[in-house]
Order: sequence, then structure tokens, then C-alpha cells
Amino acid sequence: MKKAFDGKIEGSNETLRVATPSIVAKYRAKRLACNKIVDLCAGIGGQTIEFAKTCKEVIAVEKDPQAVSFLRKNTSEFKNVEIIEGDAASENMAKQLQGANIYFCDPSRPFEEKQRSIDSISPSPKRFAEIFKNIAIELPPQLTPDRIPFDAEKEYISVNGKLNRLTLYFGKLKKAEISVVSLPSEAKLTNSSLEANAKKSKIGKFLYEVDTAIIKAGLLSNLLGSLKAKFTVYSEDKYTLLSSNIYEKSPFLNVYEVMAITRPDSASINAALSTSDYGKTLIHARIDPQEYWKLRNDIQKGLSGYKTTHLFINDMECVIAKKAAASPDKSF
Repeated sequence: MKKAFDGKIEGSNETLRVATPSIVAKYRAKRLACNKIVDLCAGIGGQTIEFAKTCKEVIAVEKDPQAVSFLRKNTSEFKNVEIIEGDAASENMAKQLQGANIYFCDPSRPFEEKQRSIDSISPSPKRFAEIFKNIAIELPPQLTPDRIPFDAEKEYISVNGKLNRLTLYFGKLKKAEISVVSLPSEAKLTNSSLEANAKKSKIGKFLYEVDTAIIKAGLLSNLLGSLKAKFTVYSEDKYTLLSSNIYEKSPFLNVYEVMAITRPDSASINAALSTSDYGKTLIHARIDPQEYWKLRNDIQKGLSGYKTTHLFINDMECVIAKKAAASPDKSF
């Protein structure tokens, strides 16, 4: 099973599915760099490997024998990693692990849930927060800030504009109430940023797809307050889309240049695309996955161009757009 790891990491399909991608692990290891860190519920070691590069001493605790076997293999080259097989939530283990600078835990949760819940996480984040000071705990990123009853920084991490991870930082690790970090840039936005609002209006020359981590964290108004351009809200359906006649670059925004607007049916879209060098289309719409390819094939029928276009489709219209160049014309 493939995942975004640097180099080779071994594990079962199930453990690789939940292991931390390198880009996230590197960022967290950088933030949590210290003399001595304890990686509770270390799994197969995706995060442990990066801690070994930024911390002088790493203690990795894991109770599952199969995971421990992979953990030993994956961290074998690091002499500063000590592995303990045992239950990190037990009283004896808690006493044994006291004295570290920082603790980190990525507890387990069910693979499938209709709605993510803190109550289904094991071991209990509440118990770890009570036992260990200065701890960072990963939670399911689907949880919104209002559903997290802890005095901790709630840091939502996105990778290439898509929500990926949520980490809580307790004690001295807390730097804000709510934050969003965009990787790979490591740009950060917090709820202490100035706020601004955007009203709904018709579309301008540029369309902006907002980082989904910003929406989950509830920091859209803070993002708007940090930007220079004035934006309007075009859509809050599947993705939050902003619009402006002014081009602005931000790690939290994917920018598209509007080329045309047409009716939302496949025949009208196909006719509009056939007048230019468009061939491949990427559809952004709330649509049943089973209908996606039929719609895409109908839209692309007879197109022989080489350009890729992005289609933002709702009940009223289809916006035909392309990824904005680094320095496009800044206004009409």
C-alpha cells in the first residue's frame, strides 16, 4: 500500500493506512523539537522517525506486538530511539515515562464512523492530558473546534489545500486557541488574526478555492482579514469559493482565472469548450461519484485540445476556469 512517506517504511496495509505522512511528521517534529520526547501509541513509527531527527532522545511506546515489530525495523538506524512494548495508558507506564520535555500521542479510532467522536478514541485523550504535561495529541480532523472540550491549541493541518490532520497542543505547547497550517509552505493562520466578512455576489474575474482546513477550523473571516483584496462569496456548497476582480496569492487559496460562464448542462458546457483548445476537464461539483464519469465523458465528447479546464458547476450555471498564472492580469 502506497502512502506519502520519505524512503521505505514497513507495515501492514492497515497500519500503513493510518501512519502519519512524512510531510506532516516532519512539520510536527520541527514544532516539537526538544531534548527528550515520548511518542505514545507510536504505531509503526511514521512520526517516531522524524522525532529522531529533531530530538536528542526519543522513547516510543506501543502495545501491539505486530506494530512493535515494524516499529523496530523502521527506526533501526536511529540510535537515539528507545522502544517500549506496553500500554501507554497504564498507571505503571505513566509513572515510568514521567520527566520528558514533551509527549505526543496519536491514539487509535475506528476506521469507519458516521460522525467522528472523541468518545470513540482510545486511549482517552482526556486521560493523557491529565497524566502528562506539555502533550500534543492527534484527533480526527473532521472534528470542529466547538466539539473539542479541551483547553488546548487546535491546529488543523492541510496538505496542498486539503484538510489532513488535527493536533491539540496542551500546556506550554499551546500558542493560540485555533490555528491552521498549510503544508508544504508552513504558512500559519490563527483566530487572533483580524477578521473581515465577504458578502455573496456575482462572480468576478478570479475564483478562489479556500483551503478546507480553514473552513473546518472556522477561520474564514480571519483569512479574509489577513488578505489585501476584497472578496465576495461565490459558493459555500461543496467547497467554499470566493471571488474577486483582483488577483491575490495565498497558501490558503487555490486561484483560478474565470474564462466563461455557461448553462450547467453537459451540452452547453461542451459547446463552450469546443470553441477553444480545451481537452481535459476537472469537475468541481456536488455530484454522485457514479455520475461523475458519465458527466465528464459527455462534456469532453469531441474535444481534442491540449488545455485543462476546471468546471465549477451548480444548479444555476457552470464557471469555466483555468489555474491562474503566477502573475496574471490583476484586474479587468
